[in-house]
This record gives sequence, C-alpha cells and structure tokens, in this order.
Amino acid sequence: MVLATGRSTWHVKNIAQALIYKAAQRVVLPTVEGKEGGKWIVIDFGLCSALWCFIIHY
Repeated sequence: MVLATGRSTWHVKNIAQALIYKAAQRVVLPTVEGKEGGKWIVIDFGLCSALWCFIIHY
C-alpha cells in the first residue's frame, strides 16, 4: 500500500494523475474513486492500491 499527502486539492489530483499515467503505460487500467473532489483519492491497481488523503492543517 502506498500513502501520500498533498498540500492542496490541485497537488493531490496531480499526484494521482501521474500514477494513473504510469499505470496506463504498463497496460494497467486502475479504478479511481474520489478524484472529482480531490480531498481524497483511492486508486485500485488490482494487485496494489493507493490512497491519497488531503488533510487540512490548522
């Protein structure tokens, strides 16, 4: 499992997009949830999944 955080929704979405792009190059079509909001994103690669959470720090 891979966990990552970003400083903004833009950052979280771009981290996810980079991983999806790399997976597509290896002919893996992941299932993606939460990308619309960008506060959290789960990518299921089948054998491996990754969860991105955007946490607001006060």
